[in-house]
Formats: sequence, structure tokens, C-alpha cells
Amino acid sequence: MGLLGMLALLAQAAEAGELWLGIFLKGSKIGYSHTVSEIGHTTNLTMIDASMLGASLAVRSESQTWYDSDGRTNKIWVKTESGGRVQSVTAKVKGSKVELESDNSGSITKKTVELPVGSRLVDDPVVSALDHPEWREFAVLDPNTLSFVVCRPVVVGKELLETGSGKVSVTVIDVQDPRSALKVYVSQKGDLVKAVGPFGLEMRPVSRAEALAKGEETDIALASSIPVDRPITDSMSVKPLFLRLHGAAAKILPNDSHQTINKSGDSLFVTIHPVDPRLVKWLKKAPTLAKWLSPDTHMPSQDPGLVKVAQETVGKSKTSREKAEKLRLFVHNLIKTDTGIGVLRNAKEIFQSRRGVCRDHAILLATLLRTQKIPCRLCSGLVYAGGAFYYHAWVEAWTGVQWFALDSTRPPRQVDSTHIKTAQGTVAEAFSSFLLDGARVSVLDKEDK
Repeated sequence: MGLLGMLALLAQAAEAGELWLGIFLKGSKIGYSHTVSEIGHTTNLTMIDASMLGASLAVRSESQTWYDSDGRTNKIWVKTESGGRVQSVTAKVKGSKVELESDNSGSITKKTVELPVGSRLVDDPVVSALDHPEWREFAVLDPNTLSFVVCRPVVVGKELLETGSGKVSVTVIDVQDPRSALKVYVSQKGDLVKAVGPFGLEMRPVSRAEALAKGEETDIALASSIPVDRPITDSMSVKPLFLRLHGAAAKILPNDSHQTINKSGDSLFVTIHPVDPRLVKWLKKAPTLAKWLSPDTHMPSQDPGLVKVAQETVGKSKTSREKAEKLRLFVHNLIKTDTGIGVLRNAKEIFQSRRGVCRDHAILLATLLRTQKIPCRLCSGLVYAGGAFYYHAWVEAWTGVQWFALDSTRPPRQVDSTHIKTAQGTVAEAFSSFLLDGARVSVLDKEDK
């Protein structure tokens, strides 16, 4: 999900009427949000002006929400623009189902999904929690992955909060979002004082002039990176790498042949098991894994154009091993790095533009693999670079024996030992993953359980 995904949730923490919010990252202003609420209708405009790995990153997001006479959401429309790309999503509630339609730079996706049982679709979980204490959870639309995230607002209690105008008594609401922590501070009058997300991300009410004033350029990737206590050397070795994630990192990570996870207190002890690609066994006839061969959101593996591209790339290769490596190198050589695109994109648009970041590599590679009947899933997590861990994405292909990692962002076939998985699966499962806010990484000399 990343910090950009959390901005969407933070921007919803508004009250009835008109509200201007400044968006700050570690004290530096990176944008604003403007919300107008009326009876039966809410509009929001959120603007982000920051950088990503040294490149300018601008994101403009508009949304509108309509409600019925009972205050239930019956339609949401979201339009996001970034790096010359436009994504619009419409969600229409039909009883317990929601009809979703996405236009991703001309690529249309339609699907119908069930609302999570017991959840209500909302555009604002915070205000809903205050107005309807009998509601226990809410389904928040994630327009990037065309899925719903279930949040559970919990009123923690009252406290005195230090503000620019002195101490004020506030009610603290902990919005339990599986992706990351979100705390909202509400005055005794019911006004929003501030909302705080991961990595020092904060939104607070400001004047219109303050909201529209130009902020400071801040690098989102650097702000969300996770420090390491000492350098990691020889990461391309096939020897296991032993790490300790501590602080706010005590969440359950995937535990499989790629990595072994052991939890102790607020720490996770992680052992990464890199493999020599030459020793990985690929079966000629493996059991069919329909879920990992089917088209997915932003992954139209049945598209004739992409099927043709994949077939031309693999040529006369007979084995899945050979096909997977040819497709990985094809994507590596095709895509030029462009960190200024802040939306999740369709594989067709990624191929046509030939620009993107790690998640674009992963989506295109996975789509091409599926055209060749190679089961695969998406992975998100962390990778080490320049003294810190950064959020990253890659692919795992099923060999018939094991899941084998493929990373097209780098030339080597072997995935190095610093790839830590935090989530895996479909687009929604991999890219709605949680953030390790406040985490630190220690490099260990041996396995510690």
C-alpha cells in the first residue's frame, strides 16, 4: 500500500461542512485536502506534491460519495491523476454487493464483490464511529486494488493534547486498519484536531491560504525506509541471512520456504533462505493452480496483445524454467524507472508506456507468466539498498515443487537474501499490505529463536 495509500484514508477524516486540512510528513508540508459535506453528498480533493527516490511525485485525487435517506453509502466515485496517468473508479452498492468499474488509463475493469459480512461501506470511518457508536466496523474502498479494507474504530479515551494554541482535551480514536495504524484526535466539540498515520504522516485543520501555500519537497521513499544497525554485505550469497525486526514490526509475516519467522515479544526473528536458481526443480507437469493462472485486477492475462508479446519473447522455449527467465529479463530490459507515477496501473498500460517502478514490474511480469500457463503470485515487502530497507514488490512462480522468487528490477536471476516478504497473493492481497511503522532491523550473526 505504501504511504500514498494511507493518505486516502487520512483524507477521509473530516467533519460535516467545509474543511481544509494540511498534509505533513515528518513536519514538512507535502499537500492538502479539501472536503465539503452536504446532506446526502460529500466531495473531497486531495493534492500531494512530494518526491520519490529523487524524482518529483504529484498526485491529485478527487472523490464524491452519495448517501441514501438512512445515511448509508450507495455510490462512491474516485479519480486519481499522477504522472500523466488517470484512474477513475466507481462503486455502486446493490444490497450486499458492490458493482465496481475502473478505468485505468483506458483499460476498463468491471467486477462485483460482496461487502464484508457485518460491515458498512463508508467514505469516513472516523465520523461514522462518532455518529454511530453501535457500528463496530466499516468497509473502506481501496480504489487501487478494487477491494475493501475492513477497519474497526476503537475509542481509546480522553487525553490532553499539546497544540499550537496550548493544551486541549481530546478524544482519541484508534482506527484499527490492517494496513497501518491511524489515530484520530477529536475535540470535545466534535471537531477534528488532527489525524496521525505512519512514518510521521499527519493531517490537521488549516486555513485555506495555509492549505494552498507551497510546501517543502519531501522524499516519501526515504521517509518510509527502515534503518539497519549495520551494513549487509554479500547479499547475493546463498547463505541464510538472519535478521531481527523490532519496534512496531511484531506482525505476522509469511512463513514459508523463502523465509522463516519466529515471534518473540515485540520482535520478529527472520531467516531468509536464498536459493541457487540452478538447483530449483521445475516439474514438466505440475498440478493446476487455477487461482494463480486466472486474470486479476490490472492483470489481463487473456489479452491477445499481451499473449502475443509473451509468446514472441519465449520463442521456442519448452520448459517453464526457460520461459520464466526469458520473461523476467524481457520486463527488466523493457521498463525504465519512473518513480513519479503514483497510481497502481494495468499491465497493458505498463507495457505500452515502458516506464514504472517495482510494482509495475511485478504486475507486468506476473501477467506475462500467466499467459504462458505458469502459476504465479505477487509479493510485497522490503529490500535492502544503501544502508536501509525500502518497500519493494516482486513475483513468485510455482515450479510444481516450490514458490520461486523472480525480481525483474535487477539483472541477476537470483533474488538476493534481503528480500523480506510482508504479503503475497493477488493484487489486493499483496498491495493492500501493512506498513512496518517504527520498525528497526538488526543484522544477526546466527539464527536466534
